[in-house]
Amino acid sequence: MDRASGEQLFRKYAQKDITEAEKAAFYEWLETAQDTSQLGDLVDEYIVSFADTSVVEMNEQAAGSILNAILSSGKKPVRRRRTYLLAAAVAALVATSSGIFWALQLPPAPPKVLAPIADNAPVMSGGAKAVLTLGDGSKVVLDSAAQRQIVSGPVTAQQSGGSLHYDASGAAQQHTLFTPRGGQFRLQLPDGTKVWLNAASSITFPTAFEGNERLVQVSGEVYMEVAENVRQPFRVQVTNGPRLEVLGTSFNINAYADEPIQRTTLVQGSIRYISGTTSQVLKPGQQALLENGKVTFGTADVSEVLAWKNGLFHFSGASLQEVMRELSRWYDVDVAYEGLVRPRSFEGKIGRDLSLQDVLSNLGKNSVHYKIEGGKVIVLP
Repeated sequence: MDRASGEQLFRKYAQKDITEAEKAAFYEWLETAQDTSQLGDLVDEYIVSFADTSVVEMNEQAAGSILNAILSSGKKPVRRRRTYLLAAAVAALVATSSGIFWALQLPPAPPKVLAPIADNAPVMSGGAKAVLTLGDGSKVVLDSAAQRQIVSGPVTAQQSGGSLHYDASGAAQQHTLFTPRGGQFRLQLPDGTKVWLNAASSITFPTAFEGNERLVQVSGEVYMEVAENVRQPFRVQVTNGPRLEVLGTSFNINAYADEPIQRTTLVQGSIRYISGTTSQVLKPGQQALLENGKVTFGTADVSEVLAWKNGLFHFSGASLQEVMRELSRWYDVDVAYEGLVRPRSFEGKIGRDLSLQDVLSNLGKNSVHYKIEGGKVIVLP
């Protein structure tokens, strides 16, 4: 079916003036359309301009139900809501019929509003969730449940639960994988390098490594096991931090913007740490600390550094502020302090799968008093 015929059926469907035979042809056109831009052009009639994008995916039955509800609702609903769901439904029909996820520019979801949280309402731990930004700027929302193929032009990636695996490709695009607060995700780059992202972290990488280096940029906390390739060294640029040169090794970077110290810890192999005029090769178990532009080196407890990757909070002399920043990222809550809160340090290990209240209860043994109001933990004197 040509484009003009497809457009005519789309409008008939939208106006509820379509026969069963035409409806079947309309669905067949959606399923077999090769140029998704023709679908996007039609949906554009229902979408006003927005600055941000979102991606929605649902099964075909759910999409059909929503689409039918929209089309039978007349013009009473607010235009923005009706058109958002229509675009989502059309995108979903394409996605589920072809088995390939299609990223469609959509209006943003409503702003997140934090619902009040009572002490007796558990705040659950984070999990596998992330947002993948493709080469054209479109975004794909990832979670722990999906098993799917993501296609961006000639680039293909496979999602299996909480991990994303890139196939080797000759086409280079810049992709970014970002985890929000309360999220973690795993990634395998096309060269075989394995990456773990902690909450509120990101990595920007090419989908094919060209030239004489493999360069990625990271922020937040990232653990990497780099595939060895002596002819193409692996280099990491930390946002507002050092540059690392790697051959084949494993290491952890903690470089959150709200942490006063950036920590780079070598687990195995060797890396060259470069910051300003400082250049030094790290040995396994050694850690570089960057604070206010000054670099110092020391030894690290690797089990403590990698505790987040292994499902634990591991505190060893951590201040209350350090502890609460980590909890804020993992449980996606804000933290405030009321009154004069005395300094103290914390020792021990706690499972990251526990509820926030359970973790705070354990911390309460160190005389931490708190209350939870409106999505915020308030630390009391």
